[in-house]
Amino acid sequence: IRTLLNVADGATAGGGKVVNYAQTFKTDFFSEIVGANSASSDAISLSYAAANSSNKLLITTSLTVSGQEIGFIYATLYIGGSQSAAMGNVNSSRSRVTACGRNDDGGGNFTFSHTYLHSSPSTSSTTYSYRLSHSAPVNKYCILNATYSGADNYRVASGTSSITILELSS
Repeated sequence: IRTLLNVADGATAGGGKVVNYAQTFKTDFFSEIVGANSASSDAISLSYAAANSSNKLLITTSLTVSGQEIGFIYATLYIGGSQSAAMGNVNSSRSRVTACGRNDDGGGNFTFSHTYLHSSPSTSSTTYSYRLSHSAPVNKYCILNATYSGADNYRVASGTSSITILELSS
């Protein structure tokens, strides 16, 4: 958490401070067959209600993902059920906003780390979630917190994923 607070201090050069936070960890695994050009259901999520709608939210994540030897696998941030955030490059044919990818032809697992500064949409509870997708032209498994290992769909637990939200005063 110390590292996150240092990041928050740097992100609020205008004198803001951390006024609240929320965090969730997922240690069990998520697995879903995902079609081409689509996304999984929420692999991990956290609902948060900001104290003040003018505050900023620093969202940080660490996601351990794997796939069924599928080429690229992506983790995409959804805010309130839609891809309304923006980070990295946008691929207009796949709408991969806030997504990171890695070539996973070997079927191993790897960790994504995302950081995103977001304007709070309201003081009502909003769900921040990540969904998984891939670059294969056919249905393939996308997995969180486990390694896909073979056609028998065997999974080996291997990781913890998390979402942390720090609310920063404006």
